[in-house]
Amino acid sequence: MHNFFLTLNDWFYHFFLDKMSSWRKKLARFTDEPEDSFDAMSIKKKKPRKAPVKIECYYSYGNDSSFFVKGRLYMDKGIDKPSESHSTWRNLINMYKRFGSDELPYVLMRVTGEGIDEIFQTDDEGYFEKQLPSPESFKDRKLWNEITVEVIDRQFSKYETISAKSNIFFPSPKAKFGVISDIDDTIMITRADSVFRMVSLTILNNAHTRLAFRGVTSFYKSLKKGMGGNNPFFYVSSSPWNLFDFIVDFFELNRLPKGPFILRDYGVEESKFKQNNHHGHKFKEIEKILNAYPNLPFILIGDNGQHDPEIFTDVVKHFPERIKAVYIRDIIGEKRVNSVKAMQKELKKLKVDLVLFDRTKQAALHAIKKGYIDAKTFAALV
Repeated sequence: MHNFFLTLNDWFYHFFLDKMSSWRKKLARFTDEPEDSFDAMSIKKKKPRKAPVKIECYYSYGNDSSFFVKGRLYMDKGIDKPSESHSTWRNLINMYKRFGSDELPYVLMRVTGEGIDEIFQTDDEGYFEKQLPSPESFKDRKLWNEITVEVIDRQFSKYETISAKSNIFFPSPKAKFGVISDIDDTIMITRADSVFRMVSLTILNNAHTRLAFRGVTSFYKSLKKGMGGNNPFFYVSSSPWNLFDFIVDFFELNRLPKGPFILRDYGVEESKFKQNNHHGHKFKEIEKILNAYPNLPFILIGDNGQHDPEIFTDVVKHFPERIKAVYIRDIIGEKRVNSVKAMQKELKKLKVDLVLFDRTKQAALHAIKKGYIDAKTFAALV
């Protein structure tokens, strides 16, 4: 039964995205834009002072040799900033706008700044990812650096400049370790083990009304500070990129450590969806992070609602002596106790603790015992 729920969970976003085209006409009357604005070609029919197009640059990361600029270009549908006063209907409309976004494919873009001037093109779904050599100014070890991304395609020449700042993260040289964390059901209560509850929480709420697990902010802030370092955080999740702005708002409201987000592209094509599986996506992205910082050990944090224990076990095996500890939030009780205990024994042989916890404080106490965080710091933050 558990595997059945996981399968439905994975296919939920696929179904939701696939139905967007049929829902657009029904819901267009309730949005702030006319129906024809869903068509990228409508840009040519209008002459606003500002193009109804948005560049969304994702938080990315780099090292001394290179860095990534990532994001997507799409029609700006004017998603409201979250508020506690928003009704469930307004939240639903905003979520509809996120998942019904119209990305703009094959558009010429430019990234400039810090001596860099490169031209590239969005892909067939409006996404872009460009790896570039790190400029000397980025090597001054600032935690966050900025670079400009703009549209240079001729079809947008009659509009104001369409540009955005890309935030690139570089870990501090004082870092003692890094943290790679999942988001859903690890930080944010999502109930991915129940399709109905997950759908309700996802589409009927906003960043103000979604809840974080108790104590998670204190634990993560303590891990960031460590024992005098400035430890970096990376968030690897199977949530779709459509939720990027929602997740950013949630993290700011809950005062969680800022870090690069690595989410997932839920293409509506069946073949692409099958290839972009949960396990493969997470392992590949964690592998990239570990390879980017070969001298930095890491702590992995996830939950047992999906496959985090298996993924993290594979990571430990492929990167021996790089993982300090694995923390798994228990959200499904007795259903996976035996399998997780087997992985605990397996990792113990590799001298890595897998800590299964249902209250965040349990993970924090282990981290204090191991010397990853300071007891006074954690106590002051609780």
